[in-house]
Amino acid sequence: MNPFVGRTGELAVLRRLLSEARSGQPRTVLLTGHAGIGKTSLVEQFLAELDDTTLLRASGEQWEALVAYGVADQLLRTAGVRADVLPASDARAPGQQPVDVGALLLTSVEDLERHGLVVLLIDDVQWADVDSLRALLFTLRRLVGARVLTLLVARAEAAPELAPRPSEPPRTGAKQAPRTIPHSPQATKTAASAVPEPPPAASTIVIRRNR
Repeated sequence: MNPFVGRTGELAVLRRLLSEARSGQPRTVLLTGHAGIGKTSLVEQFLAELDDTTLLRASGEQWEALVAYGVADQLLRTAGVRADVLPASDARAPGQQPVDVGALLLTSVEDLERHGLVVLLIDDVQWADVDSLRALLFTLRRLVGARVLTLLVARAEAAPELAPRPSEPPRTGAKQAPRTIPHSPQATKTAASAVPEPPPAASTIVIRRNR
């Protein structure tokens, strides 16, 4: 059976948000669903349709959830930025480091966006480290008129509060409810207090099993 049968609705939403991003309206999408339901396959199918696009991708890893800037490092490497420019863990006050890394990622994305659409993809975001998420949110909030589409893929069972219901792309001016992204059991409490609200143009797509 074709794994994309029954996924036309999800693909249609992704294509619509892609069109908006191409027109200079940055968009962020959270895709959630249970393990093995086809989230990554859906994203890969969607990405296969794209051309003239720069893809920056990273993935969370359960055993690296406490490694500072692990996910940001992956994104910056795909953008051609050396890892040794990341701040050392004791170089600045903890609250300042994500701002510095977020500013570096913002500059990298804006440079790439001058040549066309940029897609940021983070798979298994439930295992992304808190510092990378804070840096990423710093970046996304400051993208104005940029052709950028951000895809965050998470397991519903690992982040249940992120996927209680499907939602449509937000209406203009709609205020989004705060969301937190837990990581490992040890880091969940820290993540909830450290991760700020998502950017205003955020949408959620819940992937459910085909019947």
